[in-house]
Amino acid sequence: MGGIVRSTSSLLASAAAFAHEHDLSVYGSAYVVTARGMGHHLLSCDVRDLVSRGLATLPSTFIRHVEAPPSAAG
Repeated sequence: MGGIVRSTSSLLASAAAFAHEHDLSVYGSAYVVTARGMGHHLLSCDVRDLVSRGLATLPSTFIRHVEAPPSAAG
C-alpha cells in the first residue's frame, strides 16, 4: 500500500464524473476514485462529505477493527 499515484487525465475524468454523480468536490472524489481503483477502502477524517456517505471510514473506526498484535510472551 501507499506510494505515489500519478494524476492522469483518466483519473481526473473519473473523479469529475464521480463528483458530479455524488455532488462532491473533484478533490475529494479523486481520493475515493483512486482508493477504489487500487482495490482499497479510503480512510478519511472528512465526515461531512465522505464518511457520512459511506465513501470513506474514519481512521479511528478502522483501528478498532484491526486485530491487535499478540502480546509477546515474556
